[in-house]
Amino acid sequence: MHDLCSKYYNLVGERVFYYLLTGKTYKEIAQEYYYCDLNKFIYQVRRLREQLFLKNRRQLAYFAVVNELVNLDRIFDECI
Repeated sequence: MHDLCSKYYNLVGERVFYYLLTGKTYKEIAQEYYYCDLNKFIYQVRRLREQLFLKNRRQLAYFAVVNELVNLDRIFDECI
């Protein structure tokens, strides 16, 4: 998917992208994956948004898909 020279190589496999693309709310994601620690997940999303100069979580999810930072087949398998 990505070569080692990609400027986004360090973001490949970032779990936050997968969680955002499931379509769940912050609260649902925190309950399922972070043991009810909502602040931890929100902090990770905010950190990624600021790092990439994006305004909201939709832009972050779109960025991940467009730059092929996530495997869409994996997401579709989990949602079905």
